[in-house]
Amino acid sequence: MDKVNARIQDVAAAADVSVATVSRYFNAPELLSGAARQRVRLEVERLHYVPQAAARALVLGQSRLVGAIVPTIENSLFSSMVSSFQERLKEEGYSVLLGLSEYSEAQEATQISSVLGAGAEALLLIGSSRAEITYEKLKNSRKPFITALAYSKSNPYANCGFDQEEAISEVVEHLVRYGHRKFAFISGHLQPNDRAATRLSGAINSLGRHGLTLNDDCLVTTNYSIASGRAATARLLAGPRPTAIITGNDLLAVGALLECAARRIAVPRSLSVVGFGNLEIGREVSPSLTTVEAFYPDIGSCSADYLLGALAGRKKIRKRIKLKTELLVRESSGPAPNTG
Repeated sequence: MDKVNARIQDVAAAADVSVATVSRYFNAPELLSGAARQRVRLEVERLHYVPQAAARALVLGQSRLVGAIVPTIENSLFSSMVSSFQERLKEEGYSVLLGLSEYSEAQEATQISSVLGAGAEALLLIGSSRAEITYEKLKNSRKPFITALAYSKSNPYANCGFDQEEAISEVVEHLVRYGHRKFAFISGHLQPNDRAATRLSGAINSLGRHGLTLNDDCLVTTNYSIASGRAATARLLAGPRPTAIITGNDLLAVGALLECAARRIAVPRSLSVVGFGNLEIGREVSPSLTTVEAFYPDIGSCSADYLLGALAGRKKIRKRIKLKTELLVRESSGPAPNTG
């Protein structure tokens, strides 16, 4: 059966479900039982069914739609990246379909199906951690895609971003130069967030080069929020006090600053705090936050440039795009206290 001519009724009959159920599979899959989703998925793939919007795109040759699937838009870093991504695509007459993965591989896979089903000609994804079956689906779709924030020379897929380990190592080196030897780390959850995992491993490796370690009781993984940063800091301060807390996100770092203020712990005289991301709030708190600027808007526009080149069929196009980061030293980091 020709994949453009396969009808939604054909999928419904083959999967022994209603047409409405097939429609929900694409538009609200969370409303279906696991068994129903599995039956529909198998028949969609077997019949090469393409929803109506995508079928029209196939007939016309293009939809002028590009998908972007990000973990959240509550984080202004992702918002700024998507905004610059959209602005660059708009210059070439493309629109963006946005999907949210909510830091879930399963949700991301569902969003990929929905966005491709809606006729997207290319995809922006975040990070490189996802099931091999999802990569197979992406390759079989024959749509160009790029993994943003996942720069790696060894990544076989197009990627754009910065070296997470290199960026966090600069933070460690900055603090070691200030004489710090007792470190703690507050990280976002490590699964399926490969960016958080790489930052943590980068910090551990960098500390190791100085003969330093990060003990289990000096590491907290949590949600990205100010409240979570406060709670994590309270937990760390309940044990042997570190002289420096590194965080994987500015919201966590601001939470650490607030908890220190509530406990009358002077920052940076008694404890240094460093964030990651350069959110606006980090510039406005007191003391102002030392952090890493990762230039997310540039990642969005460079990712768009790659996809536009791929869609135009250009042969010579950079597949791995490494962007810089910058350590912004402000008031929250300073010399290690004399702990005797």
